[in-house]
Amino acid sequence: MISSCYLVACLFSCLNRARESVPFLELSKSDDTKLLALSAKVSLGFLRNLGIFYVSQFSIGHDLYSRDENRLLTYREFCTLLLSENSVWFSRLLEYFVQTGQGQNLERVNEALEAMAELSSFLDAAVGGGESLEQRYRSEGVEAI
Repeated sequence: MISSCYLVACLFSCLNRARESVPFLELSKSDDTKLLALSAKVSLGFLRNLGIFYVSQFSIGHDLYSRDENRLLTYREFCTLLLSENSVWFSRLLEYFVQTGQGQNLERVNEALEAMAELSSFLDAAVGGGESLEQRYRSEGVEAI
């Protein structure tokens, strides 16, 4: 569960950085708008049914990025952060995965996964890459969403 929390926290951090970078990316105006819309769609998937609140997603993403070192925190650093007195800020993230593990609110998980797949496809096309998500699914033997 904690590794899933870490990966989602990394996602929130990357979404934050992408939103901050939109003015500097070499995207068309319509692609700028689409990037922001798709990142918001991912956030909504985690927000549904009192999931991870939107502003908490920003905060988690901010906390997971070391601006001094220009990098995401490692998994070990994340675990240390969870054990600190500041861990209260991660309570909704942890609760999201506890509820998911209990089979609750699975529609929001599916919504988030679909939004992430849509964002990944957009990013692949925007940077002229291949279908990295599809290739990843195939390599892991997972059926695509």
